[in-house]
Amino acid sequence: MSIKKIDPETLIQKGKDMENLLLLDVRPRESYHTYKIDMKEVEQKQIAKEQIFRLEESNGEAIVSSLKGKEVVVVCTRGIAATKCAEILVEKGCDVQILEGGITAWKRYKEEMEN
Repeated sequence: MSIKKIDPETLIQKGKDMENLLLLDVRPRESYHTYKIDMKEVEQKQIAKEQIFRLEESNGEAIVSSLKGKEVVVVCTRGIAATKCAEILVEKGCDVQILEGGITAWKRYKEEMEN
């Protein structure tokens, strides 16, 4: 299964243009609160990857229904966990893509833009 990917520059543009965009950060809560993507105009949610992984065995209706009807961009540190989470969510009928390179790529892009 091939999951759609989005780069940081495109994510910023989508954030300006879309109302139904949701950033789903699957890193641990501590990591999320230490550093998260700074897009105030975009809804953000943190759900640990382990909760998403458990959706393979359960229907996880509350989680899945909170994501339906939105274009979801899954974020983790480098994109590896996000890919696995995205695969599970796509199977559950969600419109999902991942931030290519994760928070690491986001930070690099932001640093380049500041210089």
